[in-house]
Amino acid sequence: MDEDGRYSPWTDKTRFYVDDQLADAVPTLRWLKPQTDLEVNMGEPLTLAWVDEDPDSSASVDLYYTHLDDALETQTKGNDFSLTGAGWVEVNAGDQGAYYVLLPTDDTDTKMSAGANAAKAQAPQITQSTETTQSAKPQSESAQAKWRMAASMAGYYEIQAFWPTADYDYPQTVSYTVTDTDKVATTVTVQPTEGWVSLGVFSLAEGEFTLQLNTDLPVNYALGQHILADKARMLPLDSPNQLMVSALNEDDVESRYQWDTHSLNPGMYKVTAIIRDDVNSVVVQSPATIKVNEPAYLLVDDASASASLDKLAYSEERASGYIGHGYHVMDNPDAANVLQSAWRLSIREDGWYALAFHDLPGFDNEALSFRMSSQYVDQALPSVPRRIETESGARWASLGKYWLKAGHYEINAQLERPARAAIDAIKVQKVAGASRTALEVDNHSIDFTASGAVDVSQQYAGYQGDDYSVMCPGIDGHAAWDVELHHEGLYEVFTNWSAHQTRASNARYTVYHQAPQGYLGQVKASLLTSLLKNQRENGGEWQSLGVFHFDAGMATVSVNNQDANGCVVLMR
Repeated sequence: MDEDGRYSPWTDKTRFYVDDQLADAVPTLRWLKPQTDLEVNMGEPLTLAWVDEDPDSSASVDLYYTHLDDALETQTKGNDFSLTGAGWVEVNAGDQGAYYVLLPTDDTDTKMSAGANAAKAQAPQITQSTETTQSAKPQSESAQAKWRMAASMAGYYEIQAFWPTADYDYPQTVSYTVTDTDKVATTVTVQPTEGWVSLGVFSLAEGEFTLQLNTDLPVNYALGQHILADKARMLPLDSPNQLMVSALNEDDVESRYQWDTHSLNPGMYKVTAIIRDDVNSVVVQSPATIKVNEPAYLLVDDASASASLDKLAYSEERASGYIGHGYHVMDNPDAANVLQSAWRLSIREDGWYALAFHDLPGFDNEALSFRMSSQYVDQALPSVPRRIETESGARWASLGKYWLKAGHYEINAQLERPARAAIDAIKVQKVAGASRTALEVDNHSIDFTASGAVDVSQQYAGYQGDDYSVMCPGIDGHAAWDVELHHEGLYEVFTNWSAHQTRASNARYTVYHQAPQGYLGQVKASLLTSLLKNQRENGGEWQSLGVFHFDAGMATVSVNNQDANGCVVLMR
């Protein structure tokens, strides 16, 4: 409007640039963590990290998880799968199930459904030509495999096709077409690999859609390549019940989010980020698959079937912070009485475990005495430490850390003097080790000795310190590390090497240790344990040789190249 109040017409719409980017530029996101497959235990936090950018506006980020067990799978049996064209033959793969292979044929008029009687007990025998045809197509170009699937709600889905273990080679590439409810078709080309192959992420409306395996790309039958059709599945990526967090601000720098895994079930998971601005929406999946295991701890409450209570009354009191629905009370008015309770535990695998007692306030729990027993061990445990004035609530009181073999254990609590104690829960948690204090001996330490054909090298990366020692086949070599131990007990022994294909896959280590009195019914004795390690793998990282009992004094670990099929590295 000018100074006289007259309006001028609008000019044509003009696009403009911000930081050399169009105003509606697509935002980007790149995952930093996790980058590789990993495992976590339920309840352990997992750090997610990424870098996001939107050059012309402020985008927001939503994070989702996908439980692979929740995938909607379509098998090759039933009405939701069909085959068109001649040449399809069913192969019974035993436990793997059945799949179909497309054989070259001149018959283009046959249509075979998944229920047709074409089953074979084994893969058909195909005589391969000695010719080197580079681009032989199926003789029936109209052959197709089709899966009918349904999206329960509109959203983003990853679609995958399964390629089974087979006696055939896969083609270089194959194409699939996804046709949605609006008959909009999207064709993608992928390279088949064994297992689940991602066909990409698709935005689907609610309702039915089809996935079609095409046979239009070259297949070199002369080289044993064949098209295979097996099951397919779809993974919902933005289901509301899989939302971790929404509307995180895009900030052009590294962003982090701590994922709480308490509510998850054991299984395999993927993480997806959706970054949105006013115009665009981009889906970015983390490249890693996350395996969530059972909790790293056992929590046995006083009300559990694994708890044994001797004449203890269920408490109607309401001390704060108890586990479960309540707790029991040991009330011992007489020094002549002995009251006891027990928790039975099952340990699934060997390892270091921390034991803890749930200590409720207002009781004389420090008067309790604890003992752990099994077929392997029978030993007293520490008492609950006395509370300080600032500790007014429930707490986990440590009963120590122990190396436990897989098996059944019982933790007993006794009250042998006049006192009142609260019996609530015991927690057993797997931990990395019994101590943060490590004793290391390098190949240049005074406590390292070597004899025979032992050389020093820096040829291959992955070593620690200045270099590493190595002994190769031909002349016998022997080396040993000695460590002075000030206390008797259980110790975990580790070693380290730099990996290479010239290394021995059967390097022989020997640990000289002792059996404690009464352990597994043995008398106290000196023992040696020999074991083989593959030095072609896992270089540059500490590798456990196991957990052993040592007396106070000198402990020795040795290695030699006897019968070794490569060079044996001596580092730490």
